[in-house]
Amino acid sequence: MPAHADLHWAQLTSPGCWVLDWEGWGLAPAGFDAASLYLHSLAAPPVARLVRARYLAELDSRDGMLSQLYIAGRMLDRGDLDGHPAESAVYAHVGTVLRALGAEPGSYRHLLRLVNDRRAGGAGTGPGRPGTLG
Repeated sequence: MPAHADLHWAQLTSPGCWVLDWEGWGLAPAGFDAASLYLHSLAAPPVARLVRARYLAELDSRDGMLSQLYIAGRMLDRGDLDGHPAESAVYAHVGTVLRALGAEPGSYRHLLRLVNDRRAGGAGTGPGRPGTLG
């Protein structure tokens, strides 16, 4: 589907809603923009609830859940949330989405280790790093 591919609150104007910054638009899975807006709303729980209610079908689809994981990873990897109040909400949401996708707790234990390493300021583990697969 066509998507903005970087939809968040700084890309929207008010009053009168205009969507800005279309340089990265392209094709994305269904629910990608809804997932982006939702993840960027987690710092404001009442707003997140409204976004979730409006885009429930897209967010709860398999593509929507995978999009949420991708966007959460991108936000966390870029350091967008370092020290931000939404950081813990995004980490918690990742676990919720993984469970909804049927991941066994042990299957994403390595993700939690990466998260904890990053929070502690370490380099973490990953492809091409000692002690990891990949």
